[in-house]
Amino acid sequence: MAESFTDALFPPEDGWDGSETWIRGVTRNGVAAGFIMCSDPPDSKKDPWVWRLLVDRNHQGFGVGTFAVKASLERYRALGYKRIFTCWSAAPGNASEFYAKLGFRETGDFLDDEIIAVVEL
Repeated sequence: MAESFTDALFPPEDGWDGSETWIRGVTRNGVAAGFIMCSDPPDSKKDPWVWRLLVDRNHQGFGVGTFAVKASLERYRALGYKRIFTCWSAAPGNASEFYAKLGFRETGDFLDDEIIAVVEL
């Protein structure tokens, strides 16, 4: 989590497009259960990204991550965006099934060694 907050407050200089970081914590039964971090593009011609999604292992399997992503998609839909991107590790056991259930489809492109996926809003 510390790395995520550092990245949000001090974005990497290489490849950074001026996006603002949007972070929200997620609770389950009143207890901190995770957070989602997205990048809001600097202009409406670019697309937002789900940058990080972390759910505490004690709260996984209860819909916390699904809630966080769906709420983010609704936010971007309300802001007028047409699609949102994310990426995940290409290693076995990755998040592909989780995101596919939410409508994301792989683009065939990679960001470093991570698979890029998009969902149409």
